[in-house]
Amino acid sequence: KIYLPEGIQKDYMERGKAVHPQDTVLAGLTSAFWDFKKLSIAAVTGFAIGGAANMALMNQHDLVLAADDARFLYPFMKLGLTPELSSSMMLPFLVGTARAKELIMTADWFSAQKAHNLGLVNHLYPESQVIPEAVKLAEKILAAGKQTTLVLTKQVMNHHLRSQLDGVFAVETVVMNRAVAAAGGVPMQIPKKKAEAKL
Repeated sequence: KIYLPEGIQKDYMERGKAVHPQDTVLAGLTSAFWDFKKLSIAAVTGFAIGGAANMALMNQHDLVLAADDARFLYPFMKLGLTPELSSSMMLPFLVGTARAKELIMTADWFSAQKAHNLGLVNHLYPESQVIPEAVKLAEKILAAGKQTTLVLTKQVMNHHLRSQLDGVFAVETVVMNRAVAAAGGVPMQIPKKKAEAKL
C-alpha cells in the first residue's frame, strides 16, 4: 500500500496527472513521470508486466537498472488490448519498429539481458545489488553538476518526445476503446481533449 498525502493527490488531480477511470491509457500518470524534474532511476527486480514494463522501459525514468534475472512481458495481444502509456510511439522509437512489433505482437516474455541488448536497460546486476547500484549512480550524477543543470538537461533531452505525447495519448485512447469494444467490454468515455483524435 502506498500513502500519498491529500495535498499531493489534490495537486495531481488539478494538473490532470492522477489516474481516473476515463484514462484508459494512463496518460496522466505517464505525463507525471515525463514531467518529473528531479533525477529518476528505475531499479527493476522480478517481473514487469504490461504497464509496469512500460513504466520501467519507456523513458519514463532517466536511467534503468535491472536485476540480471528480471523478466518483462507485454501481454496486450492475449488480453485483447492495445499498447498504452505512450508505448505505441516510444517502443518503436527506442528499439525499431520491427522489434517493437515483435515484442508486442508475440506477447512473449523477454529477459533483462534482451532488454539490455535492445538498449532499454542501462546496466544489469545481481538482484541484491540493484538498489545499492542505483543509489551509487544517483550520487555520481548528482555530484557531477548543479541541480539546475540536471533539471535543464532533462528538460531539453525530453522535450522533443514529450511534445508529441498528448497526440499519442489521444490516438492510444481511441484505439484502446475500440479494442475493449471488440473484446465485448464497454469502452470508457473519452475526455473531450482526447476525442479529437482521428484514426
